[in-house]
Amino acid sequence: MRISVIIGHPEQSQFHKSRNCSSKAEQVSAAEDKKYKQGDELPSELASREKRLAKIREAKAALESQAQARKEKCSFVEC
Repeated sequence: MRISVIIGHPEQSQFHKSRNCSSKAEQVSAAEDKKYKQGDELPSELASREKRLAKIREAKAALESQAQARKEKCSFVEC
């Protein structure tokens, strides 16, 4: 009996481990898609680059507004 038969080839072993891991990941992804009724798609309001940038700008403006309000409040009252 050859040793390689007992031990196996490392390349084959890694290939099978990788294949099994990939298969399990696909199964988990499919189960999550079914559970949450969606895939990896972005919501429609974030689907295009322009819409994502608009949302980011909106959020940034809101944060800057909040920061400015806090700054003005602190100038009147000791923070």
